[in-house]
Amino acid sequence: QYHNYILNGKFDYLYDKVGLYDGLRRLIENRSEATVEDITRVWQHESGDISAHMLRFLENHDEQRIASRFFANNPLLAIPAMALSATLHTGPLMIYFGQEVGVKAEGAEGFQGDDGRTTIFDFWGIPEFQAWVNDGKFDGAKLKNEQKQLRKFYEDLNKLVNSSDAIRFGGFYDLQYVNNNGQSTHYNGRKVYSYLRHSDKQKLLIVCNFDQTNGYETTIKIPTEAFSAMKLDANATYQFTDIFMQKTKVNTVSNGIVPIHLAPNSVYVFEIKPVSKKK
Repeated sequence: QYHNYILNGKFDYLYDKVGLYDGLRRLIENRSEATVEDITRVWQHESGDISAHMLRFLENHDEQRIASRFFANNPLLAIPAMALSATLHTGPLMIYFGQEVGVKAEGAEGFQGDDGRTTIFDFWGIPEFQAWVNDGKFDGAKLKNEQKQLRKFYEDLNKLVNSSDAIRFGGFYDLQYVNNNGQSTHYNGRKVYSYLRHSDKQKLLIVCNFDQTNGYETTIKIPTEAFSAMKLDANATYQFTDIFMQKTKVNTVSNGIVPIHLAPNSVYVFEIKPVSKKK
């Protein structure tokens, strides 16, 4: 009913629950049926033409907390899924309070009960959030190291989304069709998802590895049509510099084959810039 609510109901935004959230949750929980093909299905068949109206999220007041035993039991396992939610299209992103410090929602909370959700009806303390508040200092001094690492990820993600011209305003180009058919070496088409975000000012290659235990020495193929969509010369040489988490650089030749080492449970945001020819 997404199109009905947007086009006829005149809603500005809708939660992307049935589709993206459900597919990403299966990947985070490492279910046997989990596949990144669900992501392609979202933009191809569900909401690609109304993506600017789809609010992406991994937690809200209705859903179970990522860090709870009912979901991932480890909030760091959501890093590639959260990064993808934030960078897939130009629609809004929501970070639910306490998500950035790994709220577990443990205990029977009166009306809510012990179900992995944070109560919205009761007077109740939230230990992880209170550790960040730190008796009114709001400095996070009582957070554990893992919580500080998680909060740093969300801080950096927020900065990336708000500072990137390609993510805020740019187009989207899915690379699965050309990488998931044998053209790319060791490309896991069920666990790795790659795509481009591009504007006149910025070109990005984004690669998410949802495999929580395995890394890959793989290649990403960028076809001639994708270079044309980005208004770039497919025969030129480009440097790919990660501007998000990994801070790595990859020099690629003119055939559009980008060699990448993917760490387990990781995301890479490569900015694409032409390599200047030496005089």
